Amino acid sequence: MKEVDEMQLLGKKLRTLTKVEAEAMFARFPALARVRENEESGMERLAISVFDHWLRNSSEWHLLDCAHGPERMARDRKWQAHWQALFDATEVYTVRTRGRWPHKQRLQLKQYRDRAFFLQQCRFNTFTEPRQLVLLPEFDCIYCESWDDTNVVFFHSRDKVQKLLDLAQACGLHCLSFAD
Repeated sequence: MKEVDEMQLLGKKLRTLTKVEAEAMFARFPALARVRENEESGMERLAISVFDHWLRNSSEWHLLDCAHGPERMARDRKWQAHWQALFDATEVYTVRTRGRWPHKQRLQLKQYRDRAFFLQQCRFNTFTEPRQLVLLPEFDCIYCESWDDTNVVFFHSRDKVQKLLDLAQACGLHCLSFAD
C-alpha cells in the first residue's frame, strides 16, 4: 500500500512526457545517452563549482573532504540556491530508466513539476552517488551533478547557456573551463 501512495505522489511531482514530446527531446539532445554513461559526447562543457579554480595541487585536496560542519552548510546553501534559481528560471526535465539492464533498458524523460521535490532530489548526500542529470531546453544544455562540489554543463552554444552560468555566479558558484 505504501508503494502505491509513493508512486501516486511521484506522478504529481513528475510529469512523464508524451511519446511525441520525448521523441522531440531525444532529437534535440542526441548525446544524452552518451553523457549519461560518461562517454565522449561531442558537446562543449563547463564546470560549475564552489571552488574558484581547479584543485590540482595535492596541498588543496583536503578541501574536497567536506561532509559536515559550517563549510558543508555554506556549500549546501549555494547549491540549493542555484538549483532553486534554475527551477524558477526554466522548465527542468530529468532522465529515468525503465526496463531491465542492459538489453531492455530505455531512457524515459520526465518534467519536474514540484519545486520542493526537485530541491529534495538535488540535496547533497555523502552516502549516495550524485543523481541529478537534468535537461534544460531553454539553455540547450544537459546538466550533471558530480561528486566533488563541481557539476558539469554540456552544451552547444555558449550564448544559450550564459544565463545558466550567470545564475550560478549570482549564487556564489564559479564557472571553470576544462581547458584550464
